[in-house]
Amino acid sequence: MSIVVQPDIIYIRDALSGIVKEERIDGVPHLVVEILSKWTRSKDRVRKRNIYERMQVPHYWLVDPEDETIEAYAMRDGACVLRSSGLGEGGFVHPGFPALAFDLAALWKRPAPAT
Repeated sequence: MSIVVQPDIIYIRDALSGIVKEERIDGVPHLVVEILSKWTRSKDRVRKRNIYERMQVPHYWLVDPEDETIEAYAMRDGACVLRSSGLGEGGFVHPGFPALAFDLAALWKRPAPAT
């Protein structure tokens, strides 16, 4: 059975580059990021998380620009487990991606309104 989802951001390690096809990803990405909105919040948190867990996606992140939170889950013993999170300001580093560190305040920064 084929499961079709469309994450907001994916990362595929070089070793798995063969799963990238012209019209789809035919395999499991290393990282899936869902950016929550008021329209997708429940779907991304519950339905898609269950799908990614069944597919054994190694890393699943939820980014919520409205609440200014990030939750980074990783597969442990067949289940999604929260490994790192961030709220508001400060730095964010995930143990599975130590070279990918960023400032949360910069992530939430919105453009100034046009005058």
